[in-house]
Amino acid sequence: MKRYLLIFIFLYLELSNASEQMQVIEDSSWQFGVAYGFGERTNPLVGSKDDRIPIIIHLTYDNDNFFFDNGDLGYYLTEGKSWELNVLAGLNSERHYFTYLNRMELNIASDPNEPPGSSDSYHQVMIDPPKRDTTVDGGFELLVDSELGDFQLQLLTDISQKHKGQELWLGYNYTLKLNDWKLEPGIALIFKSKNWTNYFYGVNSNEVVVDPNDQSVLRPFYFADESFNQQIRIKLSYQLSKNWYVISLLEKELLDSNIKSSPIVKDNSIDTFFLGFYQKFN
Repeated sequence: MKRYLLIFIFLYLELSNASEQMQVIEDSSWQFGVAYGFGERTNPLVGSKDDRIPIIIHLTYDNDNFFFDNGDLGYYLTEGKSWELNVLAGLNSERHYFTYLNRMELNIASDPNEPPGSSDSYHQVMIDPPKRDTTVDGGFELLVDSELGDFQLQLLTDISQKHKGQELWLGYNYTLKLNDWKLEPGIALIFKSKNWTNYFYGVNSNEVVVDPNDQSVLRPFYFADESFNQQIRIKLSYQLSKNWYVISLLEKELLDSNIKSSPIVKDNSIDTFFLGFYQKFN
């Protein structure tokens, strides 16, 4: 049975862009909304289950100097007519994939000469899931709004000093409006440094699993080098009333070969979808 996950502000789905709630409200710097519906995000790790998404909470705060945007805390450094440069920090979302991994039980063939189904034809080996600590990422963000679309550049580093790696995130989003409809296709390129990639997707020496019967390696040591993921996303929304919207999202992140080759990774991509209603409260 797949587990249900209540998605809060740090899950980066960006469904909030389906409405106009990001605009400044004169009498309040807070923005709050809730999306209700059904969605799912795949977990690429071995021994994992996918996340079902019944609800998404959108929460932001903004004033002249500071902002809080769905889990990220930031400070406005400088801005121009169509761009702004910020410094920000937030929890790393990749740690979430390790939260609910299951201990795996493998049935290993013991003697090929034994008849199938015999109690002596196989033996069981238990494999404990890998564990990773929560990390905090911080760095700079550049946002550019132009007639050709919206550009976002983030350069982040591990300020919690767990792996001391870096991530470079470059995104592009274009908005098409027709009456109450809004279509937003987007792409992103995500570079992760060697330290960053290996921390989450490498296999440490103490995580190697060996069959006690014949000493065969079931989970080998693996060093994950730097990676380069590609992401494609499309969002579609329809405004029902002043505060209600129908929203949908499809997203696919293609994993780099250095991640896909890891013994703890089972999938080639991370897929996300959501369909439901969004209600804003201010």
